[in-house]
Amino acid sequence: MEDGNDPLAVESAVDGSTGRIPFVDPTSVRCPATYYAGSKDWVLPHVRADVTMLGATLDIIPDQAHLGAFFAASETVLGAVGSRLRRDARDGRAVRGVPSVRTT
Repeated sequence: MEDGNDPLAVESAVDGSTGRIPFVDPTSVRCPATYYAGSKDWVLPHVRADVTMLGATLDIIPDQAHLGAFFAASETVLGAVGSRLRRDARDGRAVRGVPSVRTT
């Protein structure tokens, strides 16, 4: 665990990742949504479909597969998502229904 991490949050994330992952109906999302996925991620077509359906935002992390975008490229992901949130808030796009896709 890295310095500064919330031990309870880390415990919860680890606990949640070891069990059955529940299905979440994307149409049940009632807040602005932002997704990220690796450019080599097998779920990218499904993520793109959810993004289109929800009017969400998507950041594509170059040269990363499913776990790589989560582990190996965490700094890239945090930079992309943080940048997206700041830009959308600044531009007034932090609302549902304004799709945006960007390759980092």
